[in-house]
Amino acid sequence: MKTPQQIVDEWNEKYPVGTFVKYRSILGGPVTLTAKTEHPAQLLGGHTPTLWLVGHLGAYALSHCEPVGGDQ
Repeated sequence: MKTPQQIVDEWNEKYPVGTFVKYRSILGGPVTLTAKTEHPAQLLGGHTPTLWLVGHLGAYALSHCEPVGGDQ
């Protein structure tokens, strides 16, 4: 199992700031919003991988985000 830091590091290696992502507030549910990443992924509180999205307040759990277009 990957550590939260490994998840963040792998995301940041693969997806640059400005990548469009789809966010789902409920895993497997409908897409709640689509936006660009504003900063590299980071750990929130030292334990939760998160993304900050342009034009939206707060951090979004990386587990609920996927890059637009899948494996870009």
